Amino acid sequence: DVYKRQGINAEYGVSVLYCILEMSSKYLAAFALVSLSKANPTADDVTAVLKSVNIPVDKETLDFVMESVKGHSADSLIAQGHKTLANTVSVANVAGAAEAAAPAKGAAPAKKAAKVEE
Repeated sequence: DVYKRQGINAEYGVSVLYCILEMSSKYLAAFALVSLSKANPTADDVTAVLKSVNIPVDKETLDFVMESVKGHSADSLIAQGHKTLANTVSVANVAGAAEAAAPAKGAAPAKKAAKVEE
């Protein structure tokens, strides 16, 4: 399995797309660029783009990326990445709000409001 070869364990809920992006964004960028003029970019197409701007190509990583994106268009990968990013931002916002609502360590406890009798 391509993910196991790269040390990615999907059982732990690691986003495969995130791992691919983290390890090989230059390959995905070249893939997306080629896909503007060709429906199914090949590894050779991606290599040509990268070499045209003097970016070294690691064949093992390129093969991993190409196997990972096989059967996907650049549009579907971007949509999936956008969805993943939106979920990440939502989780970060919730965590940040919870942290902001929690009292700071060492802070004096809030005083209770006095009862007003009428």
